[in-house]
Amino acid sequence: MRDGAMAAEKLRKTWALAGENNEIAFTAKDMTELYWQLIKLAYLTPFTLRFLSTSLAIANLAGKVAHVWARKRLARIQSNRI
Repeated sequence: MRDGAMAAEKLRKTWALAGENNEIAFTAKDMTELYWQLIKLAYLTPFTLRFLSTSLAIANLAGKVAHVWARKRLARIQSNRI
């Protein structure tokens, strides 16, 4: 870990991984598993991982609602110009 031994220790405890000093040790059977492990270490906590699929579904729905709103707003603006 570039951030030092304390940051590495915190991540090791959070994800129950091995290692010492500023190192974290884990194994991955393929590149997909390695990528997922690195994503978890860099961006997620066990709490956020638990609700990741729900959060992504809500964010997707919010994006769709915003898109519908923007389309209606644009149509209203364009109809006022005529």
